[in-house]
Order: sequence, then structure tokens, then C-alpha cells
Amino acid sequence: MNRMRFSDEELAILRELVDLRLDELGPEIHHTRTPDYHEDLKQYRDALKRLRERLAGAPSAAAR
Repeated sequence: MNRMRFSDEELAILRELVDLRLDELGPEIHHTRTPDYHEDLKQYRDALKRLRERLAGAPSAAAR
């Protein structure tokens, strides 16, 4: 598996971007009328939640 190293600042930016997208997804999922797209968005939200968990525990490049 390829591993990438991020600075503390880069990790903070990635976490913020993931959180912003998660905040946007709730209303988008709620207002989506197409069942397939609704399910796709829920799966995307779940993947973003997993990514957020991984980023929360990711050590910075300085910590390695």
C-alpha cells in the first residue's frame, strides 16, 4: 500500500474539507428524490465518515 505523508497543516485542511462535504450531504440526501442517487449519496457519506476517522488518527509527517 502506498503511504502519503502530510504536514499538520495539510491534515487539518483535509479534515476540514471532509467535514464540510459531510455537512452538505445531509440536506442533499434529504432532498434527493431519485432512490438510486439517494442510496449513492448515503454510501458516499459513509465513505467520507470512514475517511474522517482515518484522518483523525493519522500521524503527521513530523511525528514519524
